[in-house]
Amino acid sequence: MNVAITLNDVVRAFSHNFAGAYQKNISLHENLEFASYEHVEGDVWVEEAHISSGSNHIVCEKIDPFRLSKTYSFNSEEDYCDLLYSQFSFEFFGVCELTYPKAMSDLNLLYQEIAKQHKCTLLSQEINNSKPATLHFLSYNKCLANNIKFLENFSKAWQSFDVIITANPYILKKKNLNNRKKISIKIETEQNKGIPADYSFASLKEVYNFYQ
Repeated sequence: MNVAITLNDVVRAFSHNFAGAYQKNISLHENLEFASYEHVEGDVWVEEAHISSGSNHIVCEKIDPFRLSKTYSFNSEEDYCDLLYSQFSFEFFGVCELTYPKAMSDLNLLYQEIAKQHKCTLLSQEINNSKPATLHFLSYNKCLANNIKFLENFSKAWQSFDVIITANPYILKKKNLNNRKKISIKIETEQNKGIPADYSFASLKEVYNFYQ
């Protein structure tokens, strides 16, 4: 059985990091302005971002699975890819925080446990400069995975894997369309709320405990 574990929002806090990296580098990105504010919902601080100027091109979900272009301004799909995968790849992908302090440790434990009986692959959508940035992130956080695979997009991910552990909304939706014999394991986030999966967990720690 081929098992994949995706990186963003499972181990790497990509969505959380994106807001800060975008705001920090926005002055270098032509004709865009960014405004954000925080408010409290219950006991949780929530950051909201709004576009104050510039065109807002919605990038297709295959390229933008976390729907960043619905919140942040991009002039075109090329503009989106240039910002993420050429100009500021290290800021967006290389220096992210972990989703929680022991996320990489839990990934290593789960990976090693799965690899005892199945082929396990750490899977990530990476293009151009995001590849070395992601390798830096994995090295810095001491990732021990033997198999690491980079794809330009996840449109054919279910053709290669029987089980995918992911927070990626696009992957989860693709499984529900025409891959009923496969198994989706969702790491719950705000971005994938409401998308069905075969199993849902809050973290890789919960997946590891369930797998054992």
